[in-house]
Amino acid sequence: GKGEGEGEGPSPLVEMAAHSCGCLVVQAAVRALRSQPETLVPLVERLLGWPGMANASNPPDGVSGGLRELACSVGGARSLEALLEAAPAKLLFPLYSGGLRSHLLELSHDKNANFVVQRLLERASDPALVGLLVGELADAGAELLAGGRAGVLWKLLEACARAKCKEKEAFRAVVSMLSPAGSSAATLAHSLLALSPNLTEERIASANPTPLGSRLAQACLQLPPAACQPLIASFHKMSNPEFAKLACDSVGSRVVEALFVAPGCPAGSHPPLAKKLKGEAARLARDRCGSHALEKCFASVDVDGKRAILNELLLAETSLASSPHAALVCKKVRCATGGAACTLACTPRQFAGAISRSDSVRHPLSAAPVWL
Repeated sequence: GKGEGEGEGPSPLVEMAAHSCGCLVVQAAVRALRSQPETLVPLVERLLGWPGMANASNPPDGVSGGLRELACSVGGARSLEALLEAAPAKLLFPLYSGGLRSHLLELSHDKNANFVVQRLLERASDPALVGLLVGELADAGAELLAGGRAGVLWKLLEACARAKCKEKEAFRAVVSMLSPAGSSAATLAHSLLALSPNLTEERIASANPTPLGSRLAQACLQLPPAACQPLIASFHKMSNPEFAKLACDSVGSRVVEALFVAPGCPAGSHPPLAKKLKGEAARLARDRCGSHALEKCFASVDVDGKRAILNELLLAETSLASSPHAALVCKKVRCATGGAACTLACTPRQFAGAISRSDSVRHPLSAAPVWL
């Protein structure tokens, strides 16, 4: 036993959660109880040494600091990630307020704890909680990028889109990592995709999209149009060859796809974007990534736009025959246009009739032509 005045130290469960092997047992137990909150909650309270946690009681002395220490250890971070994934929503706010509050930026820079922060952001959907999280991180976008923690910004954007709050603040947190030159309408999209501050128009040609830059751009496009309008404007400023090149890029094509389907880019923004791909249908169809971008573009444009894309594909039908990607695109286009309309001799009225009969295409026939 311990003598009088001696600290009790971490509980056996905490030691197990932090242990490189024991944490695997804790993770398995927590995930196995995901559907049994009445059993999981007492286990979490025992694990953290925090009785009454589910009732929003204050954490005992030492628990807050211990929680942060646990998050910064390899095994402890994995255990807390599992806990955050499986815990009932009512435990998220106590976990944040009782141990992580006012320390999110510090934890975000830690090589282990930053994943705990990301899991918290993934689960957060209550506007009050998301507002507090944004309040801590919104002014640290540049710092997080410089520290290689763009993933935290990505999850922050997703949390705001999910909770429908603080969207503009989250977008500014991402854009703040760019210099005034990089945040101009001409280079904002390039700068974000390349995660390259101080990007000038002269350096655009040498800037390549990065996977995390693409993720951030896609997350921005999930925000309301009013929040991400500067980014949409930047894509509109891209030259046609730049946009077509982006559509064929293994990373950038995902962003082009999002531009035609994401809520941040309303239908009114699709025509000028689709127009940038005029004359590129055959090349896109043959490309592994461009074919997916072309499908999204085809689905978003009006009847005249669909007819123009189809005609481009028919004119290049011989060269498309050897491409498996083009063959799949052509098959989907034929299905979407009723099949019978897929000839150059088809009149506009016949084509519109085929479109209206197709169950897979639901776009207004009265929209203005966009592929001219």
